[in-house]
Formats: sequence, structure tokens, C-alpha cells
Amino acid sequence: MENVIEPLLPDLGASPKSDSDITAEARQNSEEQTSDNGDLTDALNRLIRVLHEGQEIYRQAAERTKSDWLQGLLRGYSSQREQFITELSNLAGGLAVMPDVASSVGEVLHQAWTELKSVVVGVSGDDVDILGECESSEDVTKEVYEKELLRGLPTHVQDVVQSQYQEIMKAHDQVRELRDSIP
Repeated sequence: MENVIEPLLPDLGASPKSDSDITAEARQNSEEQTSDNGDLTDALNRLIRVLHEGQEIYRQAAERTKSDWLQGLLRGYSSQREQFITELSNLAGGLAVMPDVASSVGEVLHQAWTELKSVVVGVSGDDVDILGECESSEDVTKEVYEKELLRGLPTHVQDVVQSQYQEIMKAHDQVRELRDSIP
């Protein structure tokens, strides 16, 4: 009957959507949202993982240095990473996205390599070497943050990630300057 009445009605633009059209559109929107949430979950997971690694590297570095002021600085950066993890985890929870912070195979291998290197090379307590390890970790963190910022995130998440990125850049630059200033 719909086909009989349609020609009699004036053209008011798009014809009304049928229930099947509405259902198909809702399904497509749901799939796009799921895909978007999947992408967002993946992004938050990558950021949280790299922050966990940085937190641990700073914690271990603080334990290895003999300098009290450097220990304090490195512990501060470890705490900062922990705060960043909490911020991202809270954002994820507010978006009904559950981050997966389980270690990947690559992270497990990297941790094993770091521990092996420490045993083979020794825990020298050499501040230049310790700061060099911290800077290398910061390079990885910077790279992950830059990739996620370029991919695009929802505005409120992007703002938090951008703010954290600025702090990470400050830490990176300070660690590099300290390393370069030690004779």
C-alpha cells in the first residue's frame, strides 16, 4: 500500500524510513561505535603499557643510583607515570572501555632482556648509564604517544593524552640534559 500512496504525496524530501531501515542504521551505528571503542581500547592499552614500562624503568633506576637527588627525581617520574596510568584508566572506565594491561610477548621479552643486561653488565650505579636507559625508555614513550595523537582520539581523551605528552617531553629533555651534563 505504501507504493500506492507515495505518488499521491507531495515530495517532502526523503521518504520516511521503514522499521527495517531504522534497524539497519542502528546496527551500523552500533558496529561503528564498537569499532571506535575497539580502536580507543587499543590506543589506551598501548599508552598504559608504555607507561607501566616507564614507571618500572624509573623505579629500578632510582634504586640503582647512588645520588639522593637523582633518586628523588627518578622516583618522581615513576610516580608521574603511575598518575598518568590512573588518569587513562579512569578515562577508559568512564567510556565503558576496559583496558587490558596484561603484558604482550614483546614486553615480556624486553623485560627479560633488561634483566639479563643488568646481570651481564652489572648494576654499575653509573648515573650516565642509568640516565641513558631512562632516556631510551622516554624515546619509546614519546613515539607511542605521538602515534596515538596522530591517529586521533575523542577530544576529551586527546586533551588528556596531549597534556601527558607535554609532561613526558619535559621529562625526556630533563633526563637527556642531566645525562649530558655529567662528566
